[in-house]
Amino acid sequence: MNLQENISRIKDMMGLISEQTIKLPHVISDSFNSTDADSAHKLTKMEADIDKVLPQIYSQGINPKMYNVSMSITNNKGYFTTTYSITIAESDDGKAWTGFASRGSISNDYESRADGQISGSENQDGKSLAQKLKSIGALEIIPINPSPIVDRKVPFKQYFFQFTKQKYPSLPSNKNKVPSTQTNQNITTTSQKLVVKGKDLNELREKLKQQTQNISIDTDSITVDMKNYTVSFDKGNEQVKVVSLIFDDQGQLDSRLHTIRQKNPTMELMESGKIGNIDWVILVIR
Repeated sequence: MNLQENISRIKDMMGLISEQTIKLPHVISDSFNSTDADSAHKLTKMEADIDKVLPQIYSQGINPKMYNVSMSITNNKGYFTTTYSITIAESDDGKAWTGFASRGSISNDYESRADGQISGSENQDGKSLAQKLKSIGALEIIPINPSPIVDRKVPFKQYFFQFTKQKYPSLPSNKNKVPSTQTNQNITTTSQKLVVKGKDLNELREKLKQQTQNISIDTDSITVDMKNYTVSFDKGNEQVKVVSLIFDDQGQLDSRLHTIRQKNPTMELMESGKIGNIDWVILVIR
């Protein structure tokens, strides 16, 4: 064994050999079987694979970001098959998204239990997911489109988030970076525009709630196409708490808006209209 081979062997034993270069976009996907509902939405391997890859991409001098998450569960008489996929590519906003988290619920009261894990109402310590993540060094937290994923046939609801970390500050942008683009039936993002689309008013409201929390936009660019249940706007420098859809078919919309304004004095009405007997309004809370 020559000197170079000996040095390589020692480095290998000590875990010092550099990881193989990861080419982007990098897709993590797999499927697994289980015999109970709780195990069917436990994404332990997915989380481990993502947590391993993100620091490697960062070490290559690239700010990573996650896109196009998917998850499905089939139930054949109590025999479950779970399939998932996520794409990791260069960040389109210059930030290093090096943290991943997923929470969800399945079967009885799955939607309220999943939501409670995010707000904290279903957690024993009462802390929200954001509070938990920030306690371990998370800075900015955003959903991974098209989170949350809901399947009412199984049924289950699963949230997916990514976050920046104090440990991994954003790297200088790559001069040759090509902005990432992702498209699916619910939301499309590019480096400049965000389009949120639902199948109906309820889904659009849910998507807006999840996709527009604590983001920076140009509020003057908000465009509403309620025939197609779509709200779009440009990214900008004005940070908002949320863009929200409120609707009512009981003639109580004004009363509800008054209550919301009392709790959120910075609320601003952007657009309003009527679908049949349903009054709706798009508003921004800063």
